[in-house]
Amino acid sequence: MPLRNETICAVATPPGKGAIGIVRVSGKEAFGIVGSVFRAKLPFDKLLERTVYLGRLYDGKEFVDEVLIVKYVAPASYTGEDMVEIFAHGGTRILSWIIELLQRRGASPALPGEFTFRAVSNGKMTIEKAESINEMITSRTRRGLELARRKFNGSFERFILPLEGNLKEALVNIEASIDFPEQGIKPADVSRIQQTVASAISRIDEMLEKSERCNLLLDGAEVILCGAPNVGKSSIFNILVRDERVIVSDEPGTTRDLVDATLNIAGVPVRLYDSAGIRTSGDSIELEGVRRTWHKIERVDLILLVVDVSKPVSDDEKKVIGELLDREPFFLLNKADLGVNEETISAFPEERRFVISAKTKDGMDRFEAAFERFFDEHLPVDGVFLSASLSGILMKAKRFLALAKQNIYQEAYDLAASDIREALDTLSFLTGKNLPPEEILDSIFSRFCIGK
Repeated sequence: MPLRNETICAVATPPGKGAIGIVRVSGKEAFGIVGSVFRAKLPFDKLLERTVYLGRLYDGKEFVDEVLIVKYVAPASYTGEDMVEIFAHGGTRILSWIIELLQRRGASPALPGEFTFRAVSNGKMTIEKAESINEMITSRTRRGLELARRKFNGSFERFILPLEGNLKEALVNIEASIDFPEQGIKPADVSRIQQTVASAISRIDEMLEKSERCNLLLDGAEVILCGAPNVGKSSIFNILVRDERVIVSDEPGTTRDLVDATLNIAGVPVRLYDSAGIRTSGDSIELEGVRRTWHKIERVDLILLVVDVSKPVSDDEKKVIGELLDREPFFLLNKADLGVNEETISAFPEERRFVISAKTKDGMDRFEAAFERFFDEHLPVDGVFLSASLSGILMKAKRFLALAKQNIYQEAYDLAASDIREALDTLSFLTGKNLPPEEILDSIFSRFCIGK
């Protein structure tokens, strides 16, 4: 995203009807543009900054709306530029008219995330803080919001700054040996530098691993109920979603396609799928349903394999179980109200099997507690979510540090110094000292809404 010189405007509140709609204007001409359409007791240039004023907007002589405005003088604004926020009535037509009016007076429509992009460009916030703002807006659970807030409050910066400081110290020691070769570099210093670089690599790996686990809170997880026809998958689905979403019948093969619903499990947004029963069939529609079931099984985070515990395990079921064992599914041994086949129970590992009855709901409490515990245990106690863009920056820094480690071992200290400098330059994209390449900025801000 290029840094444009134009003054930009956009609606900052969600589309639709509401009591209040907010319009943002930012840039060098913001005061002149808004001042040309706003009428109040005081002229616009006499208005105090960060103070709320009541007035009216006019399109020529035509009254548009009665509004409140707040004026922000650069650099004390969200974007670091002169900025105005207009609080109008929230009707779609009113807000469209205000935007049209501002654009006729010289403002340009804002691009997605452009206000926050300008804040980053003007040093008002770091790139990861900008990401955290969007994550707070889009988070779907309380724990996802807490994760985004932690990042907003500087948890990632607290990880990066000590890492950067240690690497700078190591670089100073290496460069001193290069500048004064007659003094050489002491073995103890070499060992300390090696430890610093190795520790930095280890810390980056730790951050990336925690970030991957944090993905659950923001991106969510996918879980599938699968198994042979007529084992009670749809009944269990309805129990978990607390709704009669799926038709339940004694006739095998009722569910022909994937049915899904979103749940909040331990603060993780979980998309749960009911699926077609897995069996050999001559019915082309049923075969397509089975194909879609296997396709989804390959991609989910957790498999809930349902088996009729009142019967022996069939050969077809044994084949499915064999294919899924390495995915560590939960085994829901359903229909216990019809009796329990001990051989069927013993066929499944005790720690991952749950004898239940979807009809009487016996055993469901134990399963649901384990279901929630599964997600709770997969979440890190600390750590922050990193987008693919920010993870890519960290991995690039790690590659330079790996080269530095190798060059230190080979006593190629000039090359090691160059590698550490490259790593520090890469990390500077995350500390706000430098802007990342344009393609990374585009990737981050394209996910923002227009008015943010």
